[in-house]
Parts: sequence; structure tokens; C-alpha cells
Amino acid sequence: MAMVRDPEDDRTSRRWTWIFLSGLFALPVLAVLTVYMAFDPNHWKPDLIEEVRKKTGRELVLGSPIRLKWALRPTVEVSDVSFSNMEGGSRPEMARVARMEIQLGLLALLKRRLEIDRLTLERPDILLETDPQGRANWRIAPPGAGPAGTAGGGARPPGAGGGFALAEVREVRIIDGVVHWLQPGRAAVALPISRLELDADDPTAPIGIKLAVQWNGVDVGVSGQVGALAGLQGPSATPWPIRLAFSAGGATLHVSGGFANPIQGKGYQFKLAGNAPDLAALAPLLGGIRLPALREVTIAAQLNDRGGALPQVTDLSVRAGASDLGTEFGGLKLDRLELAAANLAEAVKIDAQVTVGALPVLLGASLGTPLALLGGRPAAPVPVEMNLTAAGAAFSARGQVADPAHLAGMELTVAASVPDAQALAPLLGQDLPALRDLRMQAHMQTGADGIGQGVSLRQLVVRQAHLDLTGELALRFGPPRGLLGQLAVQRLDLDALRSASAASPAPPAGRAARSGGRVIPDTPLPFAVLRQGDADVRIDIAELIQGGAASRNLSGRVLLRNGQLKLDPFSAELPAGKVSGSLTVDATQPAPPVALVLRSPGLALKQLYNELGREGDATGLVEVDIDLRGVGMSARQIAAAAEGHLGLAVVGGTIDNRILNLGLFGDLLRGMNLGEVLGRGGSSQLRCFALRVDARGGVGDVRALLLDSTTFFLDGGGRINLAEEGWALRLK
Repeated sequence: MAMVRDPEDDRTSRRWTWIFLSGLFALPVLAVLTVYMAFDPNHWKPDLIEEVRKKTGRELVLGSPIRLKWALRPTVEVSDVSFSNMEGGSRPEMARVARMEIQLGLLALLKRRLEIDRLTLERPDILLETDPQGRANWRIAPPGAGPAGTAGGGARPPGAGGGFALAEVREVRIIDGVVHWLQPGRAAVALPISRLELDADDPTAPIGIKLAVQWNGVDVGVSGQVGALAGLQGPSATPWPIRLAFSAGGATLHVSGGFANPIQGKGYQFKLAGNAPDLAALAPLLGGIRLPALREVTIAAQLNDRGGALPQVTDLSVRAGASDLGTEFGGLKLDRLELAAANLAEAVKIDAQVTVGALPVLLGASLGTPLALLGGRPAAPVPVEMNLTAAGAAFSARGQVADPAHLAGMELTVAASVPDAQALAPLLGQDLPALRDLRMQAHMQTGADGIGQGVSLRQLVVRQAHLDLTGELALRFGPPRGLLGQLAVQRLDLDALRSASAASPAPPAGRAARSGGRVIPDTPLPFAVLRQGDADVRIDIAELIQGGAASRNLSGRVLLRNGQLKLDPFSAELPAGKVSGSLTVDATQPAPPVALVLRSPGLALKQLYNELGREGDATGLVEVDIDLRGVGMSARQIAAAAEGHLGLAVVGGTIDNRILNLGLFGDLLRGMNLGEVLGRGGSSQLRCFALRVDARGGVGDVRALLLDSTTFFLDGGGRINLAEEGWALRLK
């Protein structure tokens, strides 16, 4: 038989169910009401301060009444809060807070324990410092027996007489604060914080970190985990771990590892891995230091503490991707860059490829140890090995540098092999002659003051089909700038070099364009160059080819000091014959004095006329004696103030009459009605020719003018005005 359920029993069951659920809901409400009724924060304010003193040995000051917020999680707030510093600290307070909000654990309050679920600090000013003995002010421990442990004699111990015990803090938030970092012997660092969140389940659990700051206008973020708070209170058997990610300007840096002694910052082992899409965007973080516009930069390294001032760095690797460096270096683009070092005591290996214009350039180098390159003068010279290739050309440098930071004490053997110099024009940004198979080598040195003072090239060798040069040069970058040395040239073919050059060939000698119908040009001479530095160079050229003719045994010393130039002595075997002389210029004067001495026992007439562009045959030698001085900024001004003498003499020889009928001499002969005679052609035998002109103030006194030939006899005198380029002669 089926059982029938009484409807009254169902109603009774539902009633008790609702009563049970209502009780469950009411219990936490009653608990909260009980807490709020029993917990007067200002009543227990002294207990809280005393509990902090007992737990930390520090003084907590609450400058305003504690306000209680009604919520399921009891929350109190207080303003003008400070927490005292360690004894002997640089200031009385370790922390000052404009406003503090504390969210308390409800169940802990029911057990009369103060568990802080969240501590929020607004506009805090926090000081982290260590003293010379290595004590850290964040190392907080209960005071030992004595006054510090019993201060406030009448205060109740936690849990006694209705007091509350401070148990733990699970989460800390900082808003708009600043943290100061102070260490002995180092500059203080202030870090403004926009927002900081620290959380941990208990003092033995890892601390989660979220940090947002703005440093020099750049947003910086930090996130990750560090070791437990308990690990900062004393020695630990295991390293205090760190796993953080930094972000700024689009770049990221991951740090993982730990500290054996985190309080003193010692015994660390870190692994770094970073990436910067645009390195230049990080410049504000370094105080505005200009950084190259490298793109896609990655870095990896292992940092270990070995007790020294600098960490032990191993497995260092730096890479950069394609970057346009045209702003810093015109036309330069980086295709790739790889830098690696096993540790700071081993050489840095560099492998790079750049493009200059459209020219790819490969660089491979070993630049000594990173430790030696970080600054200061290393104990031993740093080895250097570098190779560069471009357009088939190869450049190398091998040796050592005593002080890499200043390139001081540098001794390198440099060499170059250039199949076609013109192909390297993009590297220098200008046209180069099409020299082929060029070879260069030298021993490069710098002094103790570094490359900024100068560089010397010893055992210099430059060889090419049209050039063979050896010698030594020393360049001083000044001030004043200078060039010292001696050069020996076995062969120099200017014709071949000029034809290989992209520049237009120089006009033939003796065909300079006239200015305003005048013969002597008034173009300013480049005297300003002589005031830009000093020089003392000895040059010897065994063979010089110019204009299809060879000059030999050219020798001279160029001495330039304080704007005064002296070419003395000078000698050469020109195609026309031997010459010697000197040249002096004083460029320190507004109108520079110039003096020229030129002498020759005999120059071939035919060669001289050919150099002047005259056609015709001639034989015989001309003895030359020139000693002239003048002042001025151009050849015309110098001639207008000429002082000295000019002497020419020929004994024996022949000359084509057509040559005599040209130029100034032809004008003179036609003025004597001899033009028809000379116009018949043929040649004249020269028994004797003599010319002597003494100049004073730009006026030449023709002391002797004699021509004794088979065609005519000429004798005369007069004056030549070099300033006006006019003459007045008496001819017989």
C-alpha cells in the first residue's frame, strides 16, 4: 500500500530550509556587525603603534584620527603617517606617507589579529639606504631585551586584555610616490613611482611586483617576482630569487637569477636577455646621451658576482638588425651587426656589414677584451685585429693599443690592396682616380696623449703602376696642425694619374687666360692655407713625368712655420736642364712678402719655347739668374712691387725666325721694321744674347739688351713698368 505524504510536512521542511539559509547569510553580517561594534580603531591606536614597535623596533606615527569605512572587508584610513629610520640613518624617517589605507582580514579580526589584506600608500616618500657597516634600513627585526623592547611600559601585549596582534601584510600598493636609494660613496638616486603593487600570501611566499614609473619623460614598467620578505631579514641557505621584466621605450629586458646576500647586494647570479626595437628611443633614460639609431637590438649576458667592483660577464652577445644611420653618418646603412665575447677577459669579436651609398662593406674585427674597452688605462696593451673589404679592396690593421679609450699608445701595421680606387668613391663621397692595383702599407703610431694630438706613419710604402713612394710622415692635429716627414718617390707619372682622374686635365703651361687684356693675372693666391698649420717635409723624386717629358732628381725641403713658408733648397733636372733656387713667403703680413731665387747654368732653348707653346726649332742653352722680391695678394700685385734682378744669357745656338717673330719680342722687332725680314722664314745663328733687368718698385731698368745673330744685330736699353705692363725702350 502506497504511503501518502502530509502536505504540512512539506511546508515544515521548506520553512526550516529557509531558516537555515537565512542563518548562513546572517552569520557573516552578524560577524561584520560584531567587529564594527567591538573594533574602535582609535581606541586600539596605541596598541597598533606598540605592536609595530615590538615587531620592528621602529616608531610609527599616525598624524590623524583613524577613520573606519563600512564594508564587508573592514577598511581604515589615516593621514600624515611616518615610519622611523634605523638608528644612525641619514634622516629620522624611513618613510613618510600623505595618506594610508588599510584593508583588514575579517576572520583575523574575529580572532583579534590584525592581518592586512591590502596596504595602500598615497604620495609616500621612502628612503632605502645602507650605512658604511653594510646595515640596511629595510632590514627590520624585533629589538632585543632592553628599553627598545619594553618601550611604552603600560601598553598591553598582543592578544592580552582585549588587544590586537599584527600578523602579516599580504599586499602593498603605492600611488604617486618616490623612493630614494642611498649607498656610501655613491650618488643618491631618486626614483619617482606612478604606481607600485607588491603582493605575497605570507612572509615566506614570493613577492609579486608591478611597477610603473616615469623616468626623464619615458614610461618604465617592471613586473615579475622576487624572493620572500623573510629572505631580506637575515642570511639564507638558498639564494633570494629574482625574475623581473623591465619595459621602456618599446624595449624589454628580462632578468632572472638571485642573490646569495640580497641585503648587501652580493653573491648575485643573473641572466639577462633584452630587445630594443629602436635604441635611440632609450636616450632619455641615459640623461639624453645620444644613441645611434640602431634597430632590432638584442642583448644577452650572464652576470656573476666574484667580489670585484665589476661583475663577471660571460656569454655576452649583442646583435642589431637593418638600421638607417644616415643621420649620424651620411649615406650609411647597417645591414647587420654581431658582437660576442666569452667573458670580459677575452677578445670581443665583431662581424658587421654596412652599405655606403650602394656599396656593401664587410667588417670583421677582434678588439681586445671588453674590460679593457670599458674605460681607464688597462694594465697591458690591448690587441687589435681588423679586416675590411669593399668593392674588391681589402684593408687590414693588426697590432695593439695601450689606451683604447683615447687611442693612445697605438701601434698598428695597416695595409690596403685596392684593385680599382674609383670603385671606392662612395666611401669618401667624392670622385677618385681610376687607379688600379694600388698597394699601401705603413706602421701607424700614436703618442701617450692619444690620437687627438696626432698620428705617425712609419715605413710607409705606396706602390702602383704610376707611383712608387716610400717614407715617413707624422701628422699633428694641433693646435697648431702640422705635417713632418720625408718622402722618397722613385717614379711619379702625373700624366697617367691625371688621365685616370675624373677631374678635367689641367690646362697646358704658358696658356693661362688673360684678364682684361693683361698678361700677369690678378687672381688672389691661396696664402690663407699657409696660416692653417706647420710643415717640415723633405721630398726627393727620382723621376717625374709631366706633359710627356721626364724631370729627374727633384729635391727640396718645405718648411712652414707660423705662416712663413720656405722652400730651400730646391733643385731639379728639368727636361730643359738643371735648375736650383729657393722660395720664401710670409703669409702673416696683410700683403705677403714673396721672394724667388732661380738659377740655371743652361736651359735648352727648344724646350723652353715648347713649354711656352711656341712651334719651331732651336738649339743652344740659356743661362738663367733670377732674384726677385715683391709683396701682394696676387701675381700682379707682387710684380707691381718687384725688387731684384733678372738675367738671361745665350752663347752659340740657332733659332727659328718664326719664334723670334712671336710675342713681345716679335712686337719689338716689328717696331723696328724687322718683321718682314724675320717673316721670310729660315733660322738665325745666335752668336750672343744677353738680357739684364734690375727692378725697383715694380719698374725694371733694362741695363743690357743684346742680340748678335746672322740675321741682325740688336743693342738697346730702357725701362719696363710691370705695374702697368708697359715699356719704353731705346733700340739700335
